[in-house]
Amino acid sequence: MTGGGGNRIIRAMADARPGDTRARQIRGRLRVALLATTLVALLVLALSAARAVAAPPVYRSDHVSDGDTFVLRNGQRVRLVQIDTPEIFFGVECYGRQASARAKALLPPGTRINLFMEPATDRMDEFGRLLRYVVRIQGNVNVNLRLVALGAAAPY
Repeated sequence: MTGGGGNRIIRAMADARPGDTRARQIRGRLRVALLATTLVALLVLALSAARAVAAPPVYRSDHVSDGDTFVLRNGQRVRLVQIDTPEIFFGVECYGRQASARAKALLPPGTRINLFMEPATDRMDEFGRLLRYVVRIQGNVNVNLRLVALGAAAPY
Protein backbone atom coordinates (compact mmCIF):
# COMPACT_ATOMS: atom_id res chain seq x y z
CA MET A 1 0.00 0.00 0.00
CA THR A 2 1.29 3.40 -0.84
CA GLY A 3 0.93 6.94 0.26
CA GLY A 4 -0.25 6.80 3.93
CA GLY A 5 -3.23 4.57 3.22
CA GLY A 6 -1.41 1.69 4.86
CA ASN A 7 -0.76 3.76 7.97
CA ARG A 8 -4.47 4.63 8.25
CA ILE A 9 -5.35 0.94 8.12
CA ILE A 10 -2.79 0.11 10.81
CA ARG A 11 -4.13 2.93 13.05
CA ALA A 12 -7.70 1.79 12.45
CA MET A 13 -6.79 -1.77 13.40
CA ALA A 14 -4.95 -0.58 16.52
CA ASP A 15 -7.93 1.53 17.65
CA ALA A 16 -10.48 -1.21 16.88
CA ARG A 17 -12.45 -2.76 19.69
CA PRO A 18 -13.32 -6.46 19.80
CA GLY A 19 -16.31 -7.14 17.60
CA ASP A 20 -15.85 -3.89 15.64
CA THR A 21 -17.45 -4.42 12.20
CA ARG A 22 -15.02 -2.06 10.44
CA ALA A 23 -12.02 -3.94 11.86
CA ARG A 24 -13.47 -7.29 10.72
CA GLN A 25 -13.98 -5.89 7.20
CA ILE A 26 -10.40 -4.63 7.09
CA ARG A 27 -9.03 -7.95 8.36
CA GLY A 28 -11.07 -9.79 5.73
CA ARG A 29 -9.78 -7.57 2.93
CA LEU A 30 -6.22 -7.99 4.16
CA ARG A 31 -6.61 -11.78 4.20
CA VAL A 32 -7.98 -11.77 0.65
CA ALA A 33 -5.14 -9.50 -0.54
CA LEU A 34 -2.54 -11.68 1.18
CA LEU A 35 -4.06 -14.86 -0.26
CA ALA A 36 -4.18 -13.37 -3.78
CA THR A 37 -0.58 -12.17 -3.52
CA THR A 38 0.56 -15.57 -2.27
CA LEU A 39 -1.27 -17.39 -5.08
CA VAL A 40 0.25 -15.12 -7.72
CA ALA A 41 3.74 -15.64 -6.25
CA LEU A 42 3.25 -19.42 -6.21
CA LEU A 43 2.02 -19.40 -9.80
CA VAL A 44 5.04 -17.38 -10.94
CA LEU A 45 7.38 -19.79 -9.12
CA ALA A 46 5.65 -22.83 -10.59
CA LEU A 47 5.87 -21.46 -14.14
CA SER A 48 9.54 -20.54 -13.67
CA ALA A 49 10.34 -24.00 -12.31
CA ALA A 50 8.48 -25.69 -15.17
CA ARG A 51 10.50 -23.72 -17.72
CA ALA A 52 13.75 -24.45 -15.92
CA VAL A 53 13.06 -28.19 -15.75
CA ALA A 54 11.67 -28.55 -19.28
CA ALA A 55 13.57 -31.36 -20.95
CA PRO A 56 15.60 -30.46 -24.04
CA PRO A 57 14.57 -32.11 -27.32
CA VAL A 58 15.79 -35.65 -27.91
CA TYR A 59 17.61 -36.46 -31.16
CA ARG A 60 18.93 -39.74 -32.55
CA SER A 61 22.31 -40.26 -34.12
CA ASP A 62 22.51 -41.81 -37.58
CA HIS A 63 26.24 -42.32 -38.06
CA VAL A 64 29.63 -40.92 -37.13
CA SER A 65 31.58 -39.27 -39.97
CA ASP A 66 34.85 -38.85 -38.08
CA GLY A 67 36.01 -38.31 -34.52
CA ASP A 68 34.29 -34.96 -34.02
CA THR A 69 31.47 -34.99 -36.58
CA PHE A 70 28.33 -37.10 -36.85
CA VAL A 71 24.95 -37.06 -38.60
CA LEU A 72 21.49 -37.04 -37.02
CA ARG A 73 18.66 -39.19 -38.34
CA ASN A 74 17.09 -36.05 -39.81
CA GLY A 75 20.25 -35.60 -41.97
CA GLN A 76 21.64 -32.60 -40.05
CA ARG A 77 25.39 -32.77 -39.48
CA VAL A 78 26.75 -31.96 -36.02
CA ARG A 79 30.30 -30.88 -35.12
CA LEU A 80 31.26 -31.54 -31.50
CA VAL A 81 32.10 -28.07 -30.25
CA GLN A 82 35.29 -27.11 -28.38
CA ILE A 83 37.20 -30.30 -29.24
CA ASP A 84 39.36 -31.46 -32.12
CA THR A 85 40.21 -34.99 -33.24
CA PRO A 86 42.78 -36.17 -35.79
CA GLU A 87 41.48 -36.17 -39.35
CA ILE A 88 40.63 -39.22 -41.45
CA PHE A 89 39.70 -37.35 -44.64
CA PHE A 90 42.17 -35.58 -46.95
CA GLY A 91 45.08 -37.51 -45.44
CA VAL A 92 44.79 -39.71 -42.39
CA GLU A 93 46.42 -38.17 -39.32
CA CYS A 94 48.00 -40.21 -36.57
CA TYR A 95 45.29 -41.76 -34.31
CA GLY A 96 42.56 -40.52 -36.68
CA ARG A 97 40.98 -43.94 -37.23
CA GLN A 98 41.13 -44.74 -33.50
CA ALA A 99 39.49 -41.42 -32.59
CA SER A 100 36.69 -42.12 -35.06
CA ALA A 101 36.27 -45.62 -33.59
CA ARG A 102 35.92 -44.08 -30.10
CA ALA A 103 33.27 -41.67 -31.37
CA LYS A 104 31.42 -44.53 -33.07
CA ALA A 105 31.46 -46.52 -29.84
CA LEU A 106 29.98 -43.54 -27.94
CA LEU A 107 27.38 -42.72 -30.63
CA PRO A 108 26.21 -45.89 -32.36
CA PRO A 109 23.31 -45.49 -34.82
CA GLY A 110 20.06 -44.69 -33.07
CA THR A 111 21.65 -43.33 -29.88
CA ARG A 112 19.31 -40.94 -28.07
CA ILE A 113 21.04 -37.62 -27.40
CA ASN A 114 20.51 -34.02 -26.33
CA LEU A 115 22.27 -31.15 -28.10
CA PHE A 116 23.41 -28.03 -26.26
CA MET A 117 24.69 -24.80 -27.78
CA GLU A 118 27.95 -23.22 -26.74
CA PRO A 119 27.08 -19.57 -26.03
CA ALA A 120 30.61 -18.37 -26.90
CA THR A 121 30.60 -19.75 -30.46
CA ASP A 122 28.48 -19.59 -33.58
CA ARG A 123 25.42 -21.82 -33.98
CA MET A 124 26.83 -23.34 -37.19
CA ASP A 125 30.24 -23.61 -38.81
CA GLU A 126 31.21 -22.64 -42.38
CA PHE A 127 30.25 -26.14 -43.58
CA GLY A 128 26.67 -25.90 -42.28
CA ARG A 129 27.24 -28.22 -39.33
CA LEU A 130 25.57 -27.50 -35.99
CA LEU A 131 28.17 -26.68 -33.34
CA ARG A 132 27.00 -28.45 -30.18
CA TYR A 133 27.84 -30.22 -26.98
CA VAL A 134 26.36 -33.70 -27.21
CA VAL A 135 25.03 -35.55 -24.19
CA ARG A 136 24.15 -39.20 -24.61
CA ILE A 137 20.95 -39.82 -22.63
CA GLN A 138 21.94 -43.34 -21.59
CA GLY A 139 24.40 -42.79 -18.77
CA ASN A 140 24.17 -38.98 -19.10
CA VAL A 141 27.53 -38.94 -20.93
CA ASN A 142 28.91 -35.67 -22.32
CA VAL A 143 30.44 -37.07 -25.51
CA ASN A 144 32.68 -34.02 -26.06
CA LEU A 145 34.27 -34.39 -22.63
CA ARG A 146 34.44 -38.19 -22.80
CA LEU A 147 36.44 -38.08 -26.04
CA VAL A 148 38.93 -35.73 -24.38
CA ALA A 149 39.09 -37.95 -21.29
CA LEU A 150 39.76 -40.99 -23.49
CA GLY A 151 42.61 -39.18 -25.27
CA ALA A 152 40.76 -39.30 -28.61
CA ALA A 153 40.29 -35.51 -28.76
CA ALA A 154 42.04 -32.38 -27.62
CA PRO A 155 40.26 -29.35 -26.12
CA TYR A 156 39.91 -26.76 -28.87
